[in-house]
Amino acid sequence: MSNIFWRHRHLLHVGDKVCIRIDPFFPKPETGYPIGTIGEIVGFTIKSVCRTNTYDSLPPGIYLCPDWPFVRFDAGIVCNIPANSLELLDKIEYEKRLKQSCEEWPHNSSPHSTFVSDLPDTKIWEGDIVRPKYIQPKRVKPGSIPDLPDAYMVTWISFGRPGEITESLGDVPNFSIGDRFMQKSENNWSGSHLELVERGNFWRRAHGESPIFRDLEEESFWAWLVNEVECLPAPQKQLKPWEKDYLSDLSPEVQLREKAKWYNEEAALSCIRDGSGHGIMTHHTFADIYDSTPYEWYNVIRFKNEDLGQRVVEATLNGFRVPSPDYIDDKKS
Repeated sequence: MSNIFWRHRHLLHVGDKVCIRIDPFFPKPETGYPIGTIGEIVGFTIKSVCRTNTYDSLPPGIYLCPDWPFVRFDAGIVCNIPANSLELLDKIEYEKRLKQSCEEWPHNSSPHSTFVSDLPDTKIWEGDIVRPKYIQPKRVKPGSIPDLPDAYMVTWISFGRPGEITESLGDVPNFSIGDRFMQKSENNWSGSHLELVERGNFWRRAHGESPIFRDLEEESFWAWLVNEVECLPAPQKQLKPWEKDYLSDLSPEVQLREKAKWYNEEAALSCIRDGSGHGIMTHHTFADIYDSTPYEWYNVIRFKNEDLGQRVVEATLNGFRVPSPDYIDDKKS
């Protein structure tokens, strides 16, 4: 049976009687309530999926977040509690839901995501070029747009976080600004403190206009942002026990995405030389969840746009790397 950790959050419903338990997967976090405290699930928080999201296949919008139920306790207090810290009192019903979930979704991909609404209507979008009205950022420098030396790009818009009350997503969004998407940015900017200077590529794309790029770095990363690339599966490596367990519970599509991380740089370059790949994306991470030693891993990617792909091939063989989401160029920030 698939690992319950990945599906437990989808087995809890509004109206369920639950009790506080020790989270079996991450036992350290505390809820503030004694183990065994009984309550009732009265709702769920919501999460935003932004236009610049590259880790989720969901379209931009607001969705229910099953990870953080609202629980009303006997004293009438309603709190957010992590789903894995809750246990359904009706054990028979829980086993019934678990069996049905495993039959309908045999792998640990998310069973469903409930759409709530479109993203809040903002005058400024991700990728737009803006100018601060009152004060200047302290941690980032203006962008590299020749005609707009004092302007910045909106690199992210936060519409709220899972765990916050629903109403928080209706507040003024939080904007991050910087030079460009894959470089250092500064957050906590209100839209009312930013002047729109020029529309960016997300807005252009949504309104039928062609995107505009400053260089190959920006153009190749844009393709990643809008999911117009595919990652090539990497050669098999020697798996650690926890990796085998983790992979066995994933859908074939997600397994492929995970295995795409197993290239070393020379193997990645071989794929460029033999024509199977267009570009290389370098990531910086840790060896695994038990090892804090940093290391690099590589994606070999193909672009759906063959013309872009061939330009990236030529550049890659001369040292170019497609920027990764964790990439920061300190020389320009």
